[in-house]
Amino acid sequence: QQMKFIKLNLIFLLFSSFLFSQAKPNYPEPKKGFKHVELELPKLENEDEYKIEITFGMDFQTSECVKAWFSFSELKTEYLIPPSRWQFYVVNSDTIEIMEGKESNCNSTKKITKKIYSEKKQFENYASGFTRHYYIPENWTLEYRVWNSTSNYSTIK
Repeated sequence: QQMKFIKLNLIFLLFSSFLFSQAKPNYPEPKKGFKHVELELPKLENEDEYKIEITFGMDFQTSECVKAWFSFSELKTEYLIPPSRWQFYVVNSDTIEIMEGKESNCNSTKKITKKIYSEKKQFENYASGFTRHYYIPENWTLEYRVWNSTSNYSTIK
């Protein structure tokens, strides 16, 4: 009887140590030319009243009269344990398309380096206890801003 109790406790300890040893996942190494970026948000009061807008940026040399942005093919969601555990986001290719538009009242030909942003935006609920993982090209930056709203919806009849 006592031996059975010891065996059950041993099995429970082995199982729980295995289960809890997986609490900090090992994310994959980035592929060549890419980097792994972690987005950790500070704690806010009433986080349910906030959203975050996530986009990507890069430095680009152009005329100071040009407004520019870029697009890329896909931001893929992947999981360490499918279908839904420990998600991370991967930009599949560093191939981009840059769009430029000249401001009508500007005649300067001076070249400058400015930050341009991707047209792809990701909106998510604000969650400070959740680290978001991204794999992006080395020359990109991960950018975010916080949006605040009331918790009440407006009804249209």
